Amino acid sequence: MSDSNVRKIGSREATWFLVILFVSKILFADINEYINFSGTAAYIQTAWCAFATLVLFVVTSYLSGGDDIFSASYAALGNVGMKSVGILISALLLLDAGVMFRVYADIIASIALPDSSDFFIILLLILAAGVAAFAGVGTLASYAYIAGIVLVSSLALILVLNIPNYTLSNIYPLLGNGGDKILSGIGGINVYADIFLVFLMSVYFKKGESVKKSGVKAIIISGIVITVTTFLYILTVPYPASSGFALPILEIAFDVNLDVIFQRAEGLFLFLWIFSGFILIGAYLSFSVLSFERTFNLSDRRAVIGVFLLIAVCIALCADTSSLKSEVYTAFYKVFTAVAFILPPIVFGIKRLRR
Repeated sequence: MSDSNVRKIGSREATWFLVILFVSKILFADINEYINFSGTAAYIQTAWCAFATLVLFVVTSYLSGGDDIFSASYAALGNVGMKSVGILISALLLLDAGVMFRVYADIIASIALPDSSDFFIILLLILAAGVAAFAGVGTLASYAYIAGIVLVSSLALILVLNIPNYTLSNIYPLLGNGGDKILSGIGGINVYADIFLVFLMSVYFKKGESVKKSGVKAIIISGIVITVTTFLYILTVPYPASSGFALPILEIAFDVNLDVIFQRAEGLFLFLWIFSGFILIGAYLSFSVLSFERTFNLSDRRAVIGVFLLIAVCIALCADTSSLKSEVYTAFYKVFTAVAFILPPIVFGIKRLRR
């Protein structure tokens, strides 16, 4: 991939691109995972997981020495090793795109278009993801600078409008299910699993821009947003009822009474959901194509976009029942999180040892 074919991005674009990927996770079940584990102290666990992610990322970025993961894989493991790493990353991101196709289509159908076929909603998502993949990671990240601010601002608006419904007594007991549960709940870092993508997109950075700076700022911003949102959700819905809703932000929106134009703020949630879906799925598809392109040194990535889209849609259509989707989502993201946090430091560490 020559430099002339790469749209360069700055640290602000990369930061807000990552913020979108992180914050979008709390629009569905991820807040519930924190609450199921730590109870009324879930917001403490979110802060702890953000801190743990920050430490892991700083260590990994130090080991990387500024290299992207493909260059490091080649230096550490040779051509065969680099291809193995590239294929693994590309496959995981393609599976991620397929799973998210299904999840977003189901929620959009159930909230906004209950009489529509999931297939036609997936077609709309295909269009958005295809445009993102053709535009490329650099263009998508540049767009995300404004999109991320819009996303966080819309979420903040829902939380502010819900102020009359907050009940401070909902946070008791302060340590929820216990301090040991909070500290051992490191599994909540799956929200930040996409941080490894910064080591794929470093090739798009402008000269002098820092991968470490972008990642650190994204984790801090997202950690604050996710912790505050989780805290205010607990204030809105008392425990243990708060652990039973798959769409916690929607539950907050249900409680907002605007009394002007609209009765409640579900429309804002739907905007957040569709907005994040277009970017999230497009990002996973784009990075999957990028990984495949770098792995096999393709001269034109556009040639594989259609095939990758077809595979992602087939994955989405195969996950056709709620029980299957739940099992697939849970199992897949355990693997995805493990690879995201373990693979980069191993590759970068081997590269440094070999040097």
